[in-house]
Amino acid sequence: MLLIYHIRSFILAAIAAPMMMAFGARLTNKYESNFLAKLFLRSLILFGGIAVFLYFFQSTFAENMVSEAQSVQQDFLGKRNVYRKTL
Repeated sequence: MLLIYHIRSFILAAIAAPMMMAFGARLTNKYESNFLAKLFLRSLILFGGIAVFLYFFQSTFAENMVSEAQSVQQDFLGKRNVYRKTL
């Protein structure tokens, strides 16, 4: 994961959310028989996810991530003609 962060930080952000969702689903399946524990864990995951989402998009990291993704997109758009075959 650390290698992905050093290469492209926006890829790490895109991978981290589904991994946390899978971890939360696995954790709630562990407590399937206890309704209150399952409800508490799901609520904790939901409200924690909302808090992290709001904190993340108010930080400067999100702005840096978007600008980095835009520069990568511009690189690919600029090199489109290089990869296109001439007829």
